[in-house]
Amino acid sequence: MVGSTDRASDVALRAYCERMWPRLVGGLVLHCGDRVVAEELAQEALVRLWPRWDQVTAKGSPDAWLWTVALNLSRSKRRRRAVERRAQIRVGSASTTHSDPATAGAVAVHDAVAALPDRQRVRVDNRRAVRSTLTS
Repeated sequence: MVGSTDRASDVALRAYCERMWPRLVGGLVLHCGDRVVAEELAQEALVRLWPRWDQVTAKGSPDAWLWTVALNLSRSKRRRRAVERRAQIRVGSASTTHSDPATAGAVAVHDAVAALPDRQRVRVDNRRAVRSTLTS
């Protein structure tokens, strides 16, 4: 008897996931603006629902539970990315700060050349190589 209840629960969960997937992904795309991220968030929310399916359905609103989890995951992801960006800025600004003006100038030139499109960067690098050969 327990086996048939578990099977019915599994069938209901599968049908629920199939029904909710497009709605959940669509709503999360609108929320976060990125389809790949939205699919990852939806997948994680559904994975978290799976072991709690019986308790969530007993409370009566699996949609509310699923949306809450998905939006919380999205907020957490956004916070983590913001922290990572701030850390990268701190590390990046610390590593490019130089007390020697000549070194700072060389770093600035290197960064400017690195930011150029490929064809322009190759030309600049070639000119720099020719100049260094001629002056040596």
